[in-house]
Amino acid sequence: MIKPIAIGRSRAVFSARLKRIRITAGMTQKDLERLSGIPKSRISRYENGHLLPSFNGLRRLAMSLGVPESTLLGEGQDMYAVFAAALRRSGIEFSTAEEAEGEASSAAEFLLGERSRETEARIARP
Repeated sequence: MIKPIAIGRSRAVFSARLKRIRITAGMTQKDLERLSGIPKSRISRYENGHLLPSFNGLRRLAMSLGVPESTLLGEGQDMYAVFAAALRRSGIEFSTAEEAEGEASSAAEFLLGERSRETEARIARP
């Protein structure tokens, strides 16, 4: 049997993470409602610690925020979620997975080229 205190902590962790991730993503509760299909009033109850989502609700929230479910549950912060959130804050968003993959490849080529130039510059220095 789950102890009531464990459920209370789970709600507190979940509510704090959901709100922080939503705000970091630059979303209002209304934006999250639009993306997830979950009513704003329920999102508010999640964020206030009055309610925990179903598994399906958790999945929809995580997908809408671009984070793994484990991040919302307090099991650490996924580095890809951090990267995606940073891109969104900079105004960079993708409409498809294919678009994201293409841009990630372009960014990787750029970064690898920069590192290569930095390495060459260090080698060329006397």
